[in-house]
Amino acid sequence: MKILMITCFMWSCLIGFSIGIDMFQGLTFHGAIMNALNPWYAMEFIEWVVLFLFLALLVVSSFYYSKQDKKTGR
Repeated sequence: MKILMITCFMWSCLIGFSIGIDMFQGLTFHGAIMNALNPWYAMEFIEWVVLFLFLALLVVSSFYYSKQDKKTGR
């Protein structure tokens, strides 16, 4: 579960940093968000499949290892 939370925290920090830089360069908030999310619009179908498989693997492994830790008493 820690891995998932660290990943989400790092992602949100990087998106915030990207939006901040875009706003510093003169874009509006809406334009900065659109610029930050622009790579998601250009993805092909197989890239979406790989992205969701990776995210599913991340979530499943996080829950699996947290369940294993509870079994062993760590």
